[in-house]
Amino acid sequence: MTVLFLCSETLRRSWDASSNRRGAMLLGMLGAVLSMLTLNVLLVIMQLMLNLNSTSFTYALLSLLFAILQLPFSMGITQLGMDAANSREKDWQRAFCHVESGILIWKVFVATALSSFLVSIGLLCFIVPGIYLAVAYMAVIPLLLQDPRQGIWSTLEESRKRISAAWFQGLLLALTQLGLTLCCFLIIPIYWLAPWLVTMIPTLVVATNPPSPGKQVDITDP
Repeated sequence: MTVLFLCSETLRRSWDASSNRRGAMLLGMLGAVLSMLTLNVLLVIMQLMLNLNSTSFTYALLSLLFAILQLPFSMGITQLGMDAANSREKDWQRAFCHVESGILIWKVFVATALSSFLVSIGLLCFIVPGIYLAVAYMAVIPLLLQDPRQGIWSTLEESRKRISAAWFQGLLLALTQLGLTLCCFLIIPIYWLAPWLVTMIPTLVVATNPPSPGKQVDITDP
């Protein structure tokens, strides 16, 4: 069963879900971001110490390694949004819950790389297919965090099917998220927007989960 969604209702639900836990979410996000910045600094130091050329294989390999090391923290930020969308207990330390996830980290890495590759191919094929896939795959990471047992390709397909059920609403949500992200750094205080932004796509994922037997769910209704 496909559950439809509306951008406006997703925005409202994600705002409600994040509004009472901004402090905990921001603390976890700050810790995760500082961890990623620390890794970036270490990467630069190592590249300078080894006197690596930006076009060398070693430089590319080292950059890839540190990108993978940063993944658990970006996954942790998304996990904070998933917890908010699922009304779980507030816990800023959940931003670090995937540091030892192992296989899940590789799944997220491969899924992200594969979706990026497919989007790039789509952009080369008259642009429109790439735009379609970029929107359709935006729920991949939350879906993997929700069910780590799911396969990589099946997760990509699950994201595509869910978003494609109301693709233009997904596009509107993505554009709204992009616009609010710019406002987050330029205009409106980050305290109000950052937790909301992190919770948007997880809220969409939770709301479009297949309903339990005998239960009807429709995010197009308030």
